[in-house]
Amino acid sequence: MTPKQIPQKHLKTGTMLTKVLRKMLLPSALKIDSTRTLKQKCLDKDYCAVLLKGSATVEARVKNAVTNLVTDYPGVQIASVDSTSNYLANLEEVLLDLSEYEEDRHRLVMFKKVSGSAVTPEDIGDDDEDEETPNKAPPQDSGRLITSVAVYESGQSFSTNNLADFIQNVRSGKIKAKKLSTLPSLKTRTKKVNAKIIAKRQKLAARKKQERESKQKGSAGGGAFGSTDNTNDSKADRKAERDRRRREHHAKNNVKPKTPEE
Repeated sequence: MTPKQIPQKHLKTGTMLTKVLRKMLLPSALKIDSTRTLKQKCLDKDYCAVLLKGSATVEARVKNAVTNLVTDYPGVQIASVDSTSNYLANLEEVLLDLSEYEEDRHRLVMFKKVSGSAVTPEDIGDDDEDEETPNKAPPQDSGRLITSVAVYESGQSFSTNNLADFIQNVRSGKIKAKKLSTLPSLKTRTKKVNAKIIAKRQKLAARKKQERESKQKGSAGGGAFGSTDNTNDSKADRKAERDRRRREHHAKNNVKPKTPEE
């Protein structure tokens, strides 16, 4: 195993050194505090489970459960977002399976990468913000990063067993992850922003409800046969209209219809 160099900036005091050593040695969830961290250290992983914290501090039982996941699932990036001050844009306002934000209520989602990579040519050699990640070439699969997401059911307790079952089911495909058309990003949550998120969700829910009702009405109207009858009626109406206009044109211009012999 290659030794890891502690950055110089963490060696100024004993307290700073102790803090970084504890962070490096003890299992803990990744704290997502920027869109860059979200993309490169979470969405770019094969699997990433994110705890959307409903409060700045987390209960001991939830914290222990998350810590156990870090240890038990090294192939899954375990992370957290403080939902009291931030939110995942392009996700919370469009993913109706994910319950709305409520203070003191935690939520959890799991991302499953579909294809591509978050590493771009501009990232090569740029390690100012992340000294733990050495310079590296982009992966062969360096197309646009595409991911999918699954939602931990609202109401389930955040126990180690329940969370472990959820992660295993997402990895195995038993729980299907929905493909996202746009990557989530981290943005600041305010009362005004939260009101806009709720309004968008309500508008989307109303549109989906209307689409379902229209589909049900179409099925109740006779299904495929009813649709064919309506199409035939439309064709007959258009033909009748063309015939009427033709007769009016002939009468106006004194045009005599041709006989079969002609």
